[in-house]
Amino acid sequence: MMSHFLDAIYDTSLPLLAALALSYLAYQVIHWTLGFLVQRGRSQALVDFTKRDDAVPEARLGTENYQIQSAFRALGIDARDREQRYLSLSYALVGILAMLPLLGLGLPLPLALLGGGLVGYLAMRGFIHSRWEKTRLAIEKDIPTLMRNLSGVLQTEHNVIRAIANANDALDPEKPLHGWIKYLLHEIHAYGFPAMDRLQNEANEISSSLGVVIFEIARMVQTGGEGYAQAFRMAADNLAQILDVRAEAAATASNAFSMARVIIAVAVVIFYILSSSPMGRSLLLGTQSMQLVMVAAVGWGVYGWIVIRDMVQEATQ
Repeated sequence: MMSHFLDAIYDTSLPLLAALALSYLAYQVIHWTLGFLVQRGRSQALVDFTKRDDAVPEARLGTENYQIQSAFRALGIDARDREQRYLSLSYALVGILAMLPLLGLGLPLPLALLGGGLVGYLAMRGFIHSRWEKTRLAIEKDIPTLMRNLSGVLQTEHNVIRAIANANDALDPEKPLHGWIKYLLHEIHAYGFPAMDRLQNEANEISSSLGVVIFEIARMVQTGGEGYAQAFRMAADNLAQILDVRAEAAATASNAFSMARVIIAVAVVIFYILSSSPMGRSLLLGTQSMQLVMVAAVGWGVYGWIVIRDMVQEATQ
């Protein structure tokens, strides 16, 4: 009875899912192609008119567009002003590459398309997440140096804006924290110190440690800065100890995830080998009910992976 019920679900739902997925894929490809042509035409028109091609600025640090830009930059692709278009195309390309071996195993097109789309989405989101984690750790690594610099500068410079600028000048200009502090100074110049509440929220979204820095700066502005040279020195030492522990925890978590990836890769290879033989394919994928069970098991495993990853990330932040 249950087998007939699952077969009925299979026969009615999967073709519909396949049609929806193919429609979405076709829409994304057409949307990206037309958008690229339109954007290229506009850019060329501007170049012809002004005789120069102004660079599109990067998205603000910590935003979703920034994370997408950073991930594609690691691949040698400039995704500025085309983030969502490139992201959708990457979902489709990785999904198609993942779908081909599934079709080779004999899975029907709807299941192969569903599995490939899931792999494409998770692979790209995981890649973007890993790139952002590296950026966040690089920011946190420079925070104690920034606060020690502020501690030293405040002993001779009592103007808060100039003190922050001088402390930031000592940081590596290629590192992300230097760029974000320049953004902080620009916002203060443009909107004054009332902008500190908004900047505090933005800093907290990037890193709780960066949020501590902005909180200390805001308190220094409110109280006039007396005694804050020593306060920044103490805060820098305390944060350095916390960040060292956090870095060790992140390294341990990274090693654990690397081992988990190896185990998953081995399981996938074993499954592929078993499914390559007629007997194994008949046992694992011979019926529609078993195919649905395999897809449900993989989906549950992927969901568990995401939950564990988010729990580890929350614990190490």
